[in-house]
Amino acid sequence: MSQAPRIEPAPGRGCYDRALSRQARQAEQKTRLVGWIAEMYRARGMALTVHDVVQAAGVGRNTFYEYFDGLDHALDYAAQTHAKTMYERIWSAVEETRTPIAKLRELSRAWFAELERDPARATLLLRLPVGARSAAVSTFAALLESALERARSFNAANPEAALIDYAAFAAEGGARTMLAPGTMAAARAELEQGLAALLTRVFR
Repeated sequence: MSQAPRIEPAPGRGCYDRALSRQARQAEQKTRLVGWIAEMYRARGMALTVHDVVQAAGVGRNTFYEYFDGLDHALDYAAQTHAKTMYERIWSAVEETRTPIAKLRELSRAWFAELERDPARATLLLRLPVGARSAAVSTFAALLESALERARSFNAANPEAALIDYAAFAAEGGARTMLAPGTMAAARAELEQGLAALLTRVFR
């Protein structure tokens, strides 16, 4: 599975780019922290601590708490940030297709391509916040709803919300399988084909 480029630690004190405004430096710092939160969550899972994040990112605890109320807030923020980016990338690919069936097949292909593109951030989407469903399920459901909304212009049926949830949980299951340690790269093709078959069978 391909890996995203490693994130650079924060520059040392006084070594930041002075050409950047304070706001730009803070945005850059927060983006770097979000990246490290994903990397460290993939490495440490539920054992992750704030200390792990700040040590990897090369920032102090005070800097971390400038942006986040605590670890749960940081994890939720990082997951939602990645979910938004992932949605935009996948929807851009889906939107280029012309027919309802092509949109569903492209949704499956692009979903697994994004998981493979950045496994650390994808793993973060699978985290289950207390009392909520994962960002992976919410993101896939939103993508599927958008694709089906476009398909309705082709006089496709209006699907039940339960069916959309069913497909989204199937996509989450595929993501968990693909990102599991030791999973062979060939699994992606099988998972992609299986999800595409499910989507076209249920929503045709």
